[in-house]
Amino acid sequence: MDRITEMHTWLAATKSGTANHHVNLLMIDLDPAAAFAGQRTALLTGVQIASAIQRPLRIFILKDPDKRGELDPGALDAWIRTQVPDFDQPTEVFHGPDLASVVTSSTDTWVCTHWMTAVVLEKFLKERDYATDRAIYLIQDFEPAFAPWGTSFALAENTYHYGFIPLVNSRPLAQYLTDKGHADFALAHCFSPTLDENKLMSAAANWRPAADANLRVLFYGRPAHPRNLFELGLDALRAWVHELPSSDLDRITFTSAGTPHEPIELGRGKVLHSLGKLSLGDYYELLAHSDIGFSLMHSPHPGHLSLEMPTAGIPTVTNSFGGYRQPWNPLLTVSAPEPTQLASALEHAKQIADRLTAHDFQPIDAGKLGPTLESSAAHVAQLAVGSGIRELGRDCETPGTTGDLLQEYRRIAALRAVRITVLRKELEATQKKLSQANKLPNNQTNSQSHEVVELKRQVKSLSQKLQLQRRQLWRYNKIKSLKSIQPLLPTFRRMVRLRRQVRTLLKKRV
Repeated sequence: MDRITEMHTWLAATKSGTANHHVNLLMIDLDPAAAFAGQRTALLTGVQIASAIQRPLRIFILKDPDKRGELDPGALDAWIRTQVPDFDQPTEVFHGPDLASVVTSSTDTWVCTHWMTAVVLEKFLKERDYATDRAIYLIQDFEPAFAPWGTSFALAENTYHYGFIPLVNSRPLAQYLTDKGHADFALAHCFSPTLDENKLMSAAANWRPAADANLRVLFYGRPAHPRNLFELGLDALRAWVHELPSSDLDRITFTSAGTPHEPIELGRGKVLHSLGKLSLGDYYELLAHSDIGFSLMHSPHPGHLSLEMPTAGIPTVTNSFGGYRQPWNPLLTVSAPEPTQLASALEHAKQIADRLTAHDFQPIDAGKLGPTLESSAAHVAQLAVGSGIRELGRDCETPGTTGDLLQEYRRIAALRAVRITVLRKELEATQKKLSQANKLPNNQTNSQSHEVVELKRQVKSLSQKLQLQRRQLWRYNKIKSLKSIQPLLPTFRRMVRLRRQVRTLLKKRV
């Protein structure tokens, strides 16, 4: 609780004003050089949201102030441009106490990336009387389970009912949250876990068998993180070693990566050696020198390493979690979380590895796990920007004035701009699919011909929608002065009164 109090103190020190609309990304820590899985996804989410609504990005790092200065702004900017080449918005980074110099406004879009940042943000928004539906909540796991049942568990679970716009990492996780009774997630936006496919493709291409024909087992070992089932993994490795024929045992080596630990005896002379925490470069290099992957996680989330290793062509074993974790990749074996069954799955992976003479890049069908982060981030950004329209006149001291109407038209124009960005990206993706389909041989099957016809129809429909949105944006942008909207004021006032009446009736029903 002391940590949450300190984080809130930093955020509450920001000044309230009428600054330009920013996207404020709340993170507990940030290091692009070691931005694995969750941290990388959190940063990419902020970048994609800022890119979608064309707003400057501010990153608020709520961590120990003694660690300030570790982040190289140049390295961060280079990393962002590498990951999202068309991102052209300015990016600023503020650490804890530095937030006292920041000016926030009711028009800002907020993104929280961890349950503690959600708790801090919800309290802050209430104190400033800022709308909670302009906040986006990136949910990457069922985070209450990171702590025993108690205060932290209760606070974390309650964040799912703050009214923030949810953005959930993977469909299985979104389904789990819905099944747990968090009804807010029935229509939640979700996205497929973001993998650095270029690095994984290189790892697959660079793989070579060991010179001595050994099989190299890579175990994702993190003893200090209970959800990674370290002890269960050790029991499974020992059960497998116990059953292996001597001829196979002699040619298998065991390596652990994740967090450091002492060498661990597995029996029959085999030892698990730890490489500790690796840099991103060393991690992808290790994938190019691994033959079998073993990654466990007690979570409804698919697990980034459980996706990355088979994508890089490595036969991989992971554990099941109810029906939420499935073999999303042909090289992924999902086993019940029990030592002997996991050992059998490892033996199955070994048989596959023995047959491989090369590692082929095996991309996962993203549609199974959700849309892309880019498209989902654009949609939630559109919702956040549009929240001002749904709450018409809410912040006005004298609702229904000409100034309110001008502000409202500007909000609508911003929403149109976001919609144009979404449609443009959808159109570009569909045009790319159509181009690929047209490159197929002339002797297309009926299904392929139907696909081309359908893609052409989609391109035409998206083009028409895009033209319509651009015309409407042009009309809204013509409204530059109060004089130009004076004739619309009576209609606007009636609309405000009607909205108020509807809200009053809804409150009575509740």
